[in-house]
Amino acid sequence: MSSFDFNDPFEIPEPRIDVPPPRAGNETQEPAWEPPAPYVQPHGAQNQDVEQAGDTQEEPQQLQGIRFAPFNFGQQPTPLTMKAKPQEDGVHLAWKPSETPCVYRVVAQNAGEPHSPDMAEEVVVTQGTTAIDTDRPRHAVRYYQVWRYEAETVEEAQTVQPILHAARRITHGIQNPNIRLDEQYVVGKWDSLEGISSVHVYRVPAKVKTTGVAGPEYRVAGTKPNTQGFTDGQGTPGETYIYQFVSVSHDGFASDPTEFTMSIPIRLQPVTDLEFVLHEPDETEGRRSPEFDLKWSTPVHGRVEIYRTEKPPVSGLEQETDLTATYLNDRGFLPDDARLAMPVHKGGDGTSSMFSVPWPEQWTRAYFTPVVFDGDKVRVGKTIHGQRVRPVTEAKFTERIGRKIISFAWPTGADTVRVYRTHIDGDAQSALSGSPVVQIDESKYRDQGGVSLPGEDDRGGSTYYLVAGLFSGGRDILSKPTRLDSNPLVKLQYEFAMNLNQAGGLDGQLYVKAVASDLREQVSLCVVHNPTRLPLHPDDGARVLLTRISPANDEPRRSVRPHALYAAFENPDSAVYAFAVPQPNGFVRAFLDMRTEDLKRYTLLDPAVVRLQPAEWLSFFYQQQGMQQQPMPPQQQQYQQGNW
Repeated sequence: MSSFDFNDPFEIPEPRIDVPPPRAGNETQEPAWEPPAPYVQPHGAQNQDVEQAGDTQEEPQQLQGIRFAPFNFGQQPTPLTMKAKPQEDGVHLAWKPSETPCVYRVVAQNAGEPHSPDMAEEVVVTQGTTAIDTDRPRHAVRYYQVWRYEAETVEEAQTVQPILHAARRITHGIQNPNIRLDEQYVVGKWDSLEGISSVHVYRVPAKVKTTGVAGPEYRVAGTKPNTQGFTDGQGTPGETYIYQFVSVSHDGFASDPTEFTMSIPIRLQPVTDLEFVLHEPDETEGRRSPEFDLKWSTPVHGRVEIYRTEKPPVSGLEQETDLTATYLNDRGFLPDDARLAMPVHKGGDGTSSMFSVPWPEQWTRAYFTPVVFDGDKVRVGKTIHGQRVRPVTEAKFTERIGRKIISFAWPTGADTVRVYRTHIDGDAQSALSGSPVVQIDESKYRDQGGVSLPGEDDRGGSTYYLVAGLFSGGRDILSKPTRLDSNPLVKLQYEFAMNLNQAGGLDGQLYVKAVASDLREQVSLCVVHNPTRLPLHPDDGARVLLTRISPANDEPRRSVRPHALYAAFENPDSAVYAFAVPQPNGFVRAFLDMRTEDLKRYTLLDPAVVRLQPAEWLSFFYQQQGMQQQPMPPQQQQYQQGNW
């Protein structure tokens, strides 16, 4: 048998809000009391509910089936309040023991209070103080009475009139409850016994301590009687609640609460609006390497982790709703080491951000995948990707006759490199607003060995900006521009013409012009003869004497300074200098005869090397005997290489 602690006060369930307060029983509860001294079982009594020192407590003998004397109706004392607790195996009953030896007869009746023990259902006859009513509930309201038959023996008890010892009314709660979760809803259905007018439902947070039925502030689904069930979708996901169900009879009495503990699951919502901003290195802003910032809307539940991968994750993950972080890591879909460890900053506008996240130096593409966590359960969001093209490095100029060559290390992952030109010290923004002078792909770059630019006049100097790019998603991704300065450069060009003199030797003439446009500033020139090889600098051989013959004769000099240089050899004002070739062997060559720092601004273009060899001129004249022996200007075609 179960036993009760009579020192625990009985808790009357909370009444419903819209009816008079329900009563917990049909008797007035007595003040707290102390259990009497242990009753010493008299001779002949059976299994009294008494435990003596050194003895094991025995179950009281049940005396079911014995017959009692008919009850004579009469005035009865106010009965004590007994305890009645519905449980799975029945209603557990308990009452205070009598101070005199007796036999207890427990009876029950549905819907109404019994007026006689002989006219009610007999639950048990016992000498103990507890009982279990195993009868299946058939009505919401059930009355219990305990009648005591005072006698020293059972036989005597069968002949005496009973006294109403204790009584209690109970209201049965919901029957056959089925309470469960359906997504984020708590739903339930049950049966209500006859006599129930409504069922009150209370949703109490588990962290709130309550005694008995919760207060009215926790009541839910209060607009319906709920006699067959309920639905509640207002619980906060992630919270645990104690749901109480209290049946209320037609006359306002409430049952003990039937309780279920339910945890509302979190439905993880994926992050679908992740965005990022890439910042290129900038020493002025304290960035020595590329960095990016991330921003997304903060989900209601869960924490967000960002994965950074060089390749996109397997497709379809964002559609899955039953994934775990362990699964993603074990399969290599989103490994743990790809998870960013940067701190997350929550904004006041419902967004979260990561700042100054390093971009892996060798990557050209990076994929960012937001994942919402709840424990090990995860929800994968929308992956975005960014591209970064590394800037052009190791860029340099190489001057060639009639052209410039720009060479550099081809940026990893770049599809093209564009070259923009502006005036010297021009800013990148203005340069990039125009069209590139050259755009080249990697294959063509490697075939040519660089980017070839026209050798146009660049006396004021130029600034070039090299921009690497790749094409992705229908748009160009451009690198940070790399600056390359072309210093101011004046291009000059000279030609030789030679004729046989009376002595059988060669007389030469030097023609000098400016490339692209006239030059009004003076430059110094000299002609050097080396009998064995091509001279490499002004002191690499013997300087010849130069005499100006156009526009007027001048004193012979080993270094001359024309007053002006024109853009065409045939200009009548062009400077022409005559000189005697010391001997036909070797080479003659003109040089700028200036200080080293001044030479940086000028370049002198040589004619074809065959025109620098006096012996070749002699050979030409020997083959052309009978031709007019006079100097011919270099623009005439017979002096051009290929017509010898």
